[in-house]
Amino acid sequence: MTIAVALVLVLVGQDRSFDSVRLAVYLPQDKFDKAAEKITLPAKEALDAIAAKSENHKKAVALIADRKTWAAGLKRIEEKLGLFNEAPKIEVKVEDSDDPKPGRAGGEGGNGAIKLNVRQWLGVYQKIEEFEKAKSYGKDPKWRVPPAKLDALVHHELVHCFVPTSDENWWTEGIASWVAADESIVWAFVNDKRTVGPLDQMVTEDDAYGRGWAFIEWVRSLGEEKWKGFLKTV
Repeated sequence: MTIAVALVLVLVGQDRSFDSVRLAVYLPQDKFDKAAEKITLPAKEALDAIAAKSENHKKAVALIADRKTWAAGLKRIEEKLGLFNEAPKIEVKVEDSDDPKPGRAGGEGGNGAIKLNVRQWLGVYQKIEEFEKAKSYGKDPKWRVPPAKLDALVHHELVHCFVPTSDENWWTEGIASWVAADESIVWAFVNDKRTVGPLDQMVTEDDAYGRGWAFIEWVRSLGEEKWKGFLKTV
């Protein structure tokens, strides 16, 4: 199967699989809500100070401070990977800085740390506002690459607190992208028309998210036994 076909599989939505549907029905939501309460968020005063900077800062902080955002991420991790920690030890830091990354995280088994830089989120809100403004003027704008889903960004970083970082960045970022399922990652990969090199070449950081996600989705398409064997090998 080619990388293009794997990307198509991603874009049509692997969340419709039998496993996802079955788990979504039988996993009790309250256990994720309770686990989310144990994640350590910044003090209210610190979050309020960032939220006061602009309306979009306020939107970002509201998303981060909402425990439902974290509960949804924990649920996705169990549904997709079978990993759960009822008492996660995860400390979240929120900043408004020049760091070029919107989020960083690390850990294992539900223990770790996450840093979210809301300054890098502001462009997403701006992009959505411009899109809605164009529509209000009677235009019919189309996304070449849709804006990032910021709740999925939180879920992506949360995965890094369950699945330890690997020397292979296609796996580290690919598995987090696959679980979080923010389609903008693969649309960006396709839109940029970046070259897919041979297997003996290291995957660049820019390509690790889309290519890793596509490869993982391809392995999933081979069936449950292949997927379980792949996870054990990794």
